Amino acid sequence: MSDQEAWDELHAEQFEKVAADCDRVAKEWAAKHCIEGYQMAAQILTQKEVYRRMAYSMRQPRYVREERERFEAETSPALPTPTQKDERNA
Repeated sequence: MSDQEAWDELHAEQFEKVAADCDRVAKEWAAKHCIEGYQMAAQILTQKEVYRRMAYSMRQPRYVREERERFEAETSPALPTPTQKDERNA
């Protein structure tokens, strides 16, 4: 993992912690069983989604690279082994 990927991962983890805190706070507001509480809970859950997306976007370059490497490994033609080369020449 490069320094940039490590830095991005650290930020992604922090965003996920904030998203988890949003969940907790939203539940506290909803537990008040009043219109203001439900409105605050809805706003907080919207913020939670923002933080989840920010965490994903911090990790996206790594996800894209890993997916590209996996795809290339699956689709690249296998190199012939020495015995296969000999069989072709025969």
